[in-house]
Amino acid sequence: MTENKFEFNSETHTYTLDGKTIPSVTRIIAETVGTGWKAADWYLQRGRAIHACAAFIAEGKAFKFDERIAGYVTALKKFFAEVKPENVTSELRVLSKIYQYAGTIDLIGKIGARNVILDWKHSVDRNRIELQIGGYAIAARETIGTEYCFGAGVQIKENGSYAMTEVFPLAIPAREFLALRTTYRIRERCGELTSQKKEL
Repeated sequence: MTENKFEFNSETHTYTLDGKTIPSVTRIIAETVGTGWKAADWYLQRGRAIHACAAFIAEGKAFKFDERIAGYVTALKKFFAEVKPENVTSELRVLSKIYQYAGTIDLIGKIGARNVILDWKHSVDRNRIELQIGGYAIAARETIGTEYCFGAGVQIKENGSYAMTEVFPLAIPAREFLALRTTYRIRERCGELTSQKKEL
């Protein structure tokens, strides 16, 4: 039996399993409860650049960056210096074959005695971030065989500071995310996804 081929297209930000597109954690949330925001291309590009810098910092690598995101880089360095997460893994792509979705975890690290899934944010919407990390936790368990019971959001600010939520349990958010996955599947079957609708 051959292994499932799991791929990520960075240009379109889409995941495929055996050539079939599967939804991301963030797309499932966007199609069911909404994003709560809409960003122009520049802000999306800026977000990708900041995430890349975070990965370099986590891995202890030297890097260059656009001065326009200098404040955010300062904030990231301050977070790592003050919070000191251990056993860090960054930009981890995870897949749930059972529930047919995927995603990329910004950071996994041990904070105190707890293994925590962290997500970088420009602004923190507590309800959505809990759902997002809950979805990641399920896929991470399938992908790497580790149970992650806690999550946190980290707001990275342009002024060089950061704000971290408290570390929260993921049992309820994970169950709620699975409810959204079911809703997404029903909307897809009924042709109600944004990508399925044609503009009049």
